[in-house]
Amino acid sequence: MDSISKRQNFSQKVKIKESGVDRISNLPSSVMGHILSFLPTKYAVATSVLSTKWKYLWTSLTTLDHDDELLLVSFGPRNSTKQKIQEMSFIKFVYRVFMLNVSDLRDLHLKCSRIDDVSHLNAWISAAVARNVREIYISLPVKEYNATRDLFTCKSLVVFTLCGKFVLNVPTSVCLQNLKILRLVLVTFSDDSINRLFPSCPMLQHFSMIACVWVNVGVFNIFAPSLKSLSIRGISCHDNTFSWKHKIVLNAPNLQLLDYNDYVTEGYSMNNLNALVQAKIVLFGTSVRDNSVKELVEGISKVQRLHLSCFSMELGRFDRWELLLRLLESSPQLETLVFEGCLPYKHNGDSDH
Repeated sequence: MDSISKRQNFSQKVKIKESGVDRISNLPSSVMGHILSFLPTKYAVATSVLSTKWKYLWTSLTTLDHDDELLLVSFGPRNSTKQKIQEMSFIKFVYRVFMLNVSDLRDLHLKCSRIDDVSHLNAWISAAVARNVREIYISLPVKEYNATRDLFTCKSLVVFTLCGKFVLNVPTSVCLQNLKILRLVLVTFSDDSINRLFPSCPMLQHFSMIACVWVNVGVFNIFAPSLKSLSIRGISCHDNTFSWKHKIVLNAPNLQLLDYNDYVTEGYSMNNLNALVQAKIVLFGTSVRDNSVKELVEGISKVQRLHLSCFSMELGRFDRWELLLRLLESSPQLETLVFEGCLPYKHNGDSDH
C-alpha cells in the first residue's frame, strides 16, 4: 500500500472515531439480547448502566448463567462475616434476576461452589421450570440433594446436566416426557432410586455417567427404547475397594453407540442391542469375573465396530485365546475389531509365545 492510500485509510478511521457511532447499540434489540446471552448473567446485568436502551435489555434474556465464583471473593474462613455478607448478596442478586426477568427461558446454568442452602437452589430451579426452561446445567456443593419435584416433572426440559459430589435422592414422582439428553457427573446413588429415571424419560436419546458412585445399588436397570448413545465412564465404588457388586441391565433396541470405560461389575444383561454400530469397551481391574466378561462380550455380539481393551488384569480361567474366539464366533456382523491391552491367563506349562 502506497503512502497516499495509507493516509486515506487513516483518515477514514479518524472520521469513524470522531463520528461517535455506537454500532452495537444500533443493532435490533433481539440481536443485542442474543449477544448478551453468551455472557454470565452478572456481566449481562452490568450493561444496564451503559445507556437507556441497555437499561432493561437483560430482563428479556432467555439464558441465565449464575456462577457464585464470579460474585464471591474469598475473605478467608468460610464462616467469616464478610464471606456471609457476600453469599447473601449473591442470593439476593439471583432472586432479583428471576423476579425482573420476564422471558421464557431456554437455558439455566447454575454453578454454586459455596451456596449450599437447598431451599434457595430449589426455588431458583422452580422459577426456571415455570418459565418453560429447555436446558438445565446444575453444579452444587451440597452433601445430599433432595431435588424439588418441579425439576423431575418438567415438561419442557430437553437437556439436563447434574454435577456434584452429593447423594441424589430421586423423588418417587418422575415425569420428564421430553428429555432427550441426560448427563450425570460425580453424583452418588445410595439406593436403587436411579432406576426411576428411565421409565419416565420415553424420549431419552443420549445418556452419560462420569465418575458416579454406587452405594447399596443392586441392579442398574437401563430400559430406554429411544436411546441412541450410552456412555458410562469411571463409575467408582463408594468405599474404593473395587467391589462393583451391582449388575448392569441394558435394554435399548435403538442403541447405536456404546462407550463403557470402567471396572468389571458383578454381571451384565445386554438385551435387544441389534442396532449397535460401534462399541468401545475398556475394562480395568486386578482380576476379572469370568462370567461377567462373557456376558458383556456376548451381549454386544451384533456390533459392527468394536474397540476392546483390558488393562491391569488377567482373563481369569480363560485359555489364551478363548475370549477372542468367543467374540469372533458370536459376532456375525463384526467388521472392525481392535483388541489390545489384554493379558490372557497363562496356564502352568504354557510357552511364552
